[in-house]
Amino acid sequence: MMKLLQLCLALVLLAGMAPAVAIGDEALTINVILSLTGPAAFVGVDEKAAVAVYENAINKSGGIRGRQVHFQIWDDQSSPQVALQLANGIIDKHAPVIVGPAVTGTCAATDPVVRSSGPVEYCLSPGLQPQKGTFVFSSSRSLDATLLAEARFLNDKNYDRIGVLTATDASGQAGSHGLYDAMPAYHSLQIIDEEKFAPSAITLNAEVSKILQLKPQCIFIFATGPAFATALRALKDAGVDLPVFTSSANLNKEQLTQYSAFLPKDLYFDGFPFQVGVPMGTAGQRNAYATFVAAFKSAGVVPTTTSAYAWDPMNIVVSAFKQVGPDATSTQIRDYIANLHDFGGVNGSYDFRSGDQHGLGTDSVVVVKWSPAAGAVTAASGTGGKPL
Repeated sequence: MMKLLQLCLALVLLAGMAPAVAIGDEALTINVILSLTGPAAFVGVDEKAAVAVYENAINKSGGIRGRQVHFQIWDDQSSPQVALQLANGIIDKHAPVIVGPAVTGTCAATDPVVRSSGPVEYCLSPGLQPQKGTFVFSSSRSLDATLLAEARFLNDKNYDRIGVLTATDASGQAGSHGLYDAMPAYHSLQIIDEEKFAPSAITLNAEVSKILQLKPQCIFIFATGPAFATALRALKDAGVDLPVFTSSANLNKEQLTQYSAFLPKDLYFDGFPFQVGVPMGTAGQRNAYATFVAAFKSAGVVPTTTSAYAWDPMNIVVSAFKQVGPDATSTQIRDYIANLHDFGGVNGSYDFRSGDQHGLGTDSVVVVKWSPAAGAVTAASGTGGKPL
């Protein structure tokens, strides 16, 4: 019954969908799939705000060849099934591009229907690892690149014995695989135990107890939203005073403020240069950073990590339309992105020519540490994860 209700809702939403690219002097409409409700809403709501800020900024600067741009947002309710239904509806409208979905699970659901023939899908989660040459791209850098930089940080800090708590959803499993892939680069690092749990779990006391018996020096948590909070509470209940590492998807000030009673003393994330004032490498990056900061300041919105997850993909897609034209096909957009290089973004300098459909590598990673007193992060490393 629930699947039937979700299908009906998706069909109702799609019935009134505007064309992906309008004609004449009308606005060029780009479809966006986000998780505005459900477990991943804390990600989608931030990204929705970023979409609004970007839309206002790009239109103030003249839009695309003089045409205004409108990002049409659809809510997949954090459901892979609904995301797939929405994607199929957009495909039926012959849209050349989809920005989103927002998280690994929903991106994985839509990937198979677009990877071979389009439209271009720019997933807003770094957890998806799209195949080279397909119509699917993924935001930020890959988890392999991120965790390789973090492994370097762990090695240099002598955090050799690693305990892992992993949610069994797609995002959690992707993070876990990335960590295992990074381990061989530093032979001293050892995952002493990994405990997996359902995202809906209420307590993880038994799982934490098993890890602590093996005397870890740090803990990785591959979980987001409520599942991340459950893991933190379990560590607090067990009296754990160890460094904790987690995804930058959890780097949300409002969320962390709510969790203040059970946050660890040392909480680390894979961050970006813009968050901590690390000098940007190229003029393009510096310009992108200045535009990003000014746009959010003008809108009265504080940018987050997930804001940046959405910003660069939108900018790259708009850049493709500017270069090719408002009537660009999905193949033209795919080819433009696949050959894009030296493109300055908020998250780093993009180069897609290697075939990595993220376009960024380890040099865009800055390990950051949460400061509850400041309500912000401080740099724990420079780019590439090398400790300061």
